[in-house]
Amino acid sequence: MGIDKRWDPSTPEYVETLGYLSTRTYQRALEELQCLVIQRLFELHKMNISATGEYFQYSDIRRRSSAAEPIICVRTSQEHYRAAARQFGMQ
Repeated sequence: MGIDKRWDPSTPEYVETLGYLSTRTYQRALEELQCLVIQRLFELHKMNISATGEYFQYSDIRRRSSAAEPIICVRTSQEHYRAAARQFGMQ
């Protein structure tokens, strides 16, 4: 296979790969969060309450329907983003 030496934490390739992995994890978490936020904005726009200041009145509707699930998804995605950002060194 042509493998001369195994990587260890001190080799430049190992450090470079760790940096790439943390960057990629951060980028994927950010993309997921952006996707969910845009999806949520489209849902609010479809319900005609996107920028009307009626979001808090919408909370009653949210409690009675399955519309709370997207909010939970966004919060979970935010947690993943924050963890990836900490690992990447952004926060």
